Amino acid sequence: MPKPAANDDLEQVQTGASAAALTEVEARMRALAGGQTEDPLIRIVREHLDAGGKRLRARLALDAGAALATPADATIGWACTCELLHNASLIHDDVQDGDMKRRGRPAVWAAHGVAQAINAGDLLLMLSYRAIAEMRVSAELKTRLVMALAHEAEEAVRGQAAEIALVPVRPLGLLFEAWRGVASRKTGGFFALPVIGAAILGGCDDQRAKRLAEPFRRLGILFQMRDDVRDLFTDHGKEHPGTDLRQGRLNAVLLAHMRCHPEDVQWLLDLLWQEPKRIEQAVLDRAIYMLRKGDGIAVLADHVERTAAAIEADEALQEVDGLHVLACDFASACREAVAVHLP
Repeated sequence: MPKPAANDDLEQVQTGASAAALTEVEARMRALAGGQTEDPLIRIVREHLDAGGKRLRARLALDAGAALATPADATIGWACTCELLHNASLIHDDVQDGDMKRRGRPAVWAAHGVAQAINAGDLLLMLSYRAIAEMRVSAELKTRLVMALAHEAEEAVRGQAAEIALVPVRPLGLLFEAWRGVASRKTGGFFALPVIGAAILGGCDDQRAKRLAEPFRRLGILFQMRDDVRDLFTDHGKEHPGTDLRQGRLNAVLLAHMRCHPEDVQWLLDLLWQEPKRIEQAVLDRAIYMLRKGDGIAVLADHVERTAAAIEADEALQEVDGLHVLACDFASACREAVAVHLP
């Protein structure tokens, strides 16, 4: 079994992505956004990109490209595509979720208004397609990349709509499976996409590209579980711990806890239904304490352990050593990030 990552910061996992390649990705994203600094939309987009982030999707594309012997210039272009799409989704998600902060700064909509945030997200989405158009590869490859991008972008939107429609009144088992479906579409899709494109550029047919990327889709679900656990212990670049609870969002920890502790279900559901501004901090603190000390995190840790082991044993991944190592490192990091918070 691979050695666990030293900490739960996944930025340290992807050591294969060179600093020079990441610098080129950053430069290309800003060039695609445009050079007219007097344009208010360009300023907003650049401000959002300058806020940072781990660039995990770009790193995934770069490392997958290295593992699959993809031409370097094409890999950088694909990394831009994946990162631009991801950032477009972040801006739109913050609008819909009402999150005031992103990466420790005011969210785009909080700083510039909802209308401009929608425009900024739309621009980044369009730029993700332009990044493909400007790649120096064949028209046939560009078409396949566009189809892959469009599919995962569509799935992410459908996942966002399904998440909004999640109502905490169904049987809890069905709710948890519905949550997994949302995570697979939103987070998992954006982990699979970098690998799909790298595989296409590396000469794989579409079926093999999807097969190699499928374990990374499952890793995306584990990554979301990891984020949901961390939401209870850190502000995660937002306003304070417990943001999901305050915003009335169902997440993996909450659903797992309610299945383990039916006596807490009604109290937690009442909390979720409250207007965020009316929730007293003492009440939120009590809920956070309950979730930290309950059995939900242990249930998720077991799920992460079993899924990570299955990913590490994946035969298709084992045929591509670089991809296998990358997936194992991610799996170990997710495993440790959840386990470290066990009560």
